[in-house]
Amino acid sequence: MRSIEKSAVVLLLLGLAAGGCNRGPAEEALGEAEEALTDAQADLERFAPERLAPLRRALADARAALAEGRYTEALRVAQELPARTRRAVEAADRRRTAELAVAWDDISRTLPAQLARLRARIAGLALTPGPGASPDDGRLAAARDELRALSATWEEATAAFEGGDVTQALDTARNVGTRAEALALALPPPNVRRVAPAPPPPAEGEPHPR
Repeated sequence: MRSIEKSAVVLLLLGLAAGGCNRGPAEEALGEAEEALTDAQADLERFAPERLAPLRRALADARAALAEGRYTEALRVAQELPARTRRAVEAADRRRTAELAVAWDDISRTLPAQLARLRARIAGLALTPGPGASPDDGRLAAARDELRALSATWEEATAAFEGGDVTQALDTARNVGTRAEALALALPPPNVRRVAPAPPPPAEGEPHPR
């Protein structure tokens, strides 16, 4: 009986020793897990928030296990977290890519039409200057220069998209859209043909004007 009790005590001590040996690895693994999750947090919050919450809970569980001396459990959970975080980031990347593609499809339809309207408006102002502009108006020359620059920048955005850099393409295209809106507001108003108002009807008894 004593030998059995002695063996049980030895096994218990060995278990405690093994658990204590896991403290350092558990702390190291927990630090790596926290760093991985911190790096991924912004993307996960935006594109995969449903995957972020379970990772935060697992990290909190690992911290609690470490604080309570359950080093083996803390080590196990912490070691699993970086791989789980990578899978969540991959899912977020897929969702971000899909959203960027939709945004590009939208802007690639609307922006060329916006530039075409500006081109037609500037050409119309040059051909039929109104009270606010003349054919040699400096504003029209500046508008032509800006429109050429916008067209060139739009080509850069298209090249970036075709090269696979969708984020850069969208940023560039949105900048073109903002500048195009500013240019439209800065242009002189178009010439509007004024029609003389009709004369008032003659008073009763007066002859009708011919």
